[in-house]
Amino acid sequence: MFKLIKYELQGKSKYYIAALIGMLFMFFYINTRVTPNDFTVSLAFSFLETYLIYIVLIISGIILYAKDVFRNSGYLIFTIPKKGEIILGAKLIVAIVEFLIFMFTVIFLSYLNLSVNYPVETVNNFILEYKNILITAFTLITFFFIYLILLSYFSITLTKTIFYSNKYAILISFMLMWLIYFITNKLITLILKLFPYSIHIGTGSIITKAANTNSNITFNLIPGDLNIAALTFETFMLFILFFITSYLIDNKMNL
Repeated sequence: MFKLIKYELQGKSKYYIAALIGMLFMFFYINTRVTPNDFTVSLAFSFLETYLIYIVLIISGIILYAKDVFRNSGYLIFTIPKKGEIILGAKLIVAIVEFLIFMFTVIFLSYLNLSVNYPVETVNNFILEYKNILITAFTLITFFFIYLILLSYFSITLTKTIFYSNKYAILISFMLMWLIYFITNKLITLILKLFPYSIHIGTGSIITKAANTNSNITFNLIPGDLNIAALTFETFMLFILFFITSYLIDNKMNL
């Protein structure tokens, strides 16, 4: 697995360097040209920038796997004497490493920008006041990132298992991914209704709360409640997606 991870990271090293340099220039350009007087507005700007980077990282993580499945290079990767879980695990780890590198970079740059343009005490007080929510939110968006990546890998692998030709394969994979995502969200909404028990982020206490049927996520930033049953279900889904995808790579996927 470590050789596969090393191979992937080395192959993308120039991309990482170029992307990090590009992020540095982008942040310094935007935040020197656009610096609102209101701290809250600047904070919202930082969250927006982080969200955009997050979307790009999801797309990059999906491409990391899709390019080998739908191109001729996939034959070399998937025919090496390694089990499906090793290949899939290596791809997933590289995607997570990429995610952490760029997310910590964008967070650091946002902090640096806020600290330069506003009193450091204001920035630090905000972090200290909301640290529990910020840490939990980062943990959950990382968890959600892994879930989306595994869901996309499963959808791509299943598509390649059913259809030998690559024609319309990307479109079919995308449609399948969002179909499974839609069904899963409906199940989560049902779980929220049946088991409305959550952990309050600030206190750690278990509380009973009526499910928000308009939301399909386990985490509600205000006041900060984490539904226990929904999180357990999503964790179970991660293992299911990983092992089924590994099985398809080993036994069923057309190369």
